[in-house]
Amino acid sequence: RNVRAIPAISFYTALPQLISRVGHRDKMTAEVVIIILKRLLTRFPQQVMWSLGWLRNSANSVRQRAGHEIFKGAQKNFREKEDMDGQELLEASKSLFTYLISVAKHQPKDQNKRYFKANSFKYRGVELSRFVPPVQAALSVIPSTIGYGSGSSSRENFPAFVPR
Repeated sequence: RNVRAIPAISFYTALPQLISRVGHRDKMTAEVVIIILKRLLTRFPQQVMWSLGWLRNSANSVRQRAGHEIFKGAQKNFREKEDMDGQELLEASKSLFTYLISVAKHQPKDQNKRYFKANSFKYRGVELSRFVPPVQAALSVIPSTIGYGSGSSSRENFPAFVPR
């Protein structure tokens, strides 16, 4: 309840610390962290999904469950707002991260080859171009926006020159 009084962008600046507390031993703390992360993923999906994506594929079952809960909760928020683009983006991100992991784990048959050919990613019509590349500028907040206004969209809080 009190979490809603703090602008979402303020929590974004502490994203790594929040993610590290997903499996906190205090159940109430872990629940609040998950609520905050769902809120962030709903508000800033193109930025936050890159930091949260690994949770769904974590070897740690607690983190993996939390990752699924966070993404499912954010997708539900998008459906309730009738924002099917946001919902589809998060749904496609699961397949994208699985795809990227498989590419990273690929072992070529011929170890002397320096390249291999991979199929391009496409998920139910969601093009790869819909994902903001995880470059520093795309993930960095404009400092003057922290603590001011609603901070409701990435257009207000992230640099305008970053592709969207």
